[in-house]
Amino acid sequence: MKKIGIIKIGTKTENVQVKKDKNGMYKELVDLCKVFRKFGDEEGYTIYFLDNESIKQHCLYSFEAIYVLNGILNEDAYKELEQIKKYTKRLLYILTDLRLINHDILKYFDKIYIQSRHLKEYNIIQQYSGMPELALYDINNIRQYYNNFDSKQKLFVFGGGFKNREAKIFEYILNNKFDFYGKGILFNKEFDSRVPINKYHEILANTKYSIAIADKENNDTGFITWRYFENIARGVITFIDYEYDKDNIININHMIKKFLRVKNGKELYNKVRILESDEYIRRKILYEQLNLITEYKTSGEYTYNQLMNWR
Repeated sequence: MKKIGIIKIGTKTENVQVKKDKNGMYKELVDLCKVFRKFGDEEGYTIYFLDNESIKQHCLYSFEAIYVLNGILNEDAYKELEQIKKYTKRLLYILTDLRLINHDILKYFDKIYIQSRHLKEYNIIQQYSGMPELALYDINNIRQYYNNFDSKQKLFVFGGGFKNREAKIFEYILNNKFDFYGKGILFNKEFDSRVPINKYHEILANTKYSIAIADKENNDTGFITWRYFENIARGVITFIDYEYDKDNIININHMIKKFLRVKNGKELYNKVRILESDEYIRRKILYEQLNLITEYKTSGEYTYNQLMNWR
């Protein structure tokens, strides 16, 4: 029997509750395990959803691979990785947040899966993970959100924390008085307007427009997030900050992407007005976004194959 393990440092598997998740990290973990169990079973793999206690039940080198979905970086985490490495032929790191990587942690891994083309700072085997596209997984009847676009009740929504991108959030979202679901410090006062991920997805399904924004480190490395795909999975026309996705991982029609790229809040506001008044352009963008959403990606098979390319 061939075994594959998935573990998130600092997380006990039995305590994972997606319904209380406000930033998507647990949904990401649960969906990843579902995809591996679906396609891994077809290839003869048994998939284990592990934590640092359950892994001790298995014999030395009993796993073909163990994937570590990024988590807490501290001395306890390093000790845990030392133990995990004893149980597998290959230890693989899935990085979805650039704040959760450093040179110390990489010495434990054989390879890292990332959300950009390449992180030049790190001398280790790297590959694009396909994790952003996992946001498309298992969403029923995506086409309905596109067909019902004109009847949506919310004009523009953005969700996410400040994360060193305060200036962009002010420029694009707050100055335009668009709806914001996030966490940070505003006017020297801490606030948290986030909602559980399932509720946020309901809001997105009733929203026309949003934007993909990242911080400087993500933009410099071309590291994208799953927010873009989370949006288009619910028929949200998604603008793109001019510094986001510098390596064009999001493979939408060039002219459409050129229109969707914006440099300031005024340009964003004016382009929303254009789309609200021009049905032809609006429908063209919706059509191109929908073309990105294939069965290969909504089934999770694309992400699975990206992460299993060692086999």
